[in-house]
Amino acid sequence: MPVRFTTGEGWVFDTAEEAAAFYRYISTKNGVDEPDDTPPARLPDSAKQLIDILLKNPDGVPGRTLAQAIGVEPKGVGSIMGTISRWGESHQLTRKEMIIKKRARDSDTGKSIRILKLTNSFRKELAGGAFDELS
Repeated sequence: MPVRFTTGEGWVFDTAEEAAAFYRYISTKNGVDEPDDTPPARLPDSAKQLIDILLKNPDGVPGRTLAQAIGVEPKGVGSIMGTISRWGESHQLTRKEMIIKKRARDSDTGKSIRILKLTNSFRKELAGGAFDELS
């Protein structure tokens, strides 16, 4: 897990999964989970918006387009993904069980872009009303 600490930025991770694993590790005693009485994580409006946009676009959405739609900088999408990952953990879901991240070539520029989309199983759970807060 490449974790770095810089004075100007604080903790720096290459992926949201690494950040989640790091915070999960430091929030437990010696890496062993302890009983937790805290209520399930709540999703902020920006995370609900991201999920709603992905729900309406089954083929996925480029990261920059998501950032613009939510009103954050492109790097802010990663923070929102971390929030969604923590929320998912409280529902026994991993980020990979909810959202697929893949790379594709932009047809205009030829540059590699990140595409995000909901997994089919998470899409079905949402459609079935499995999560009150996302209904």
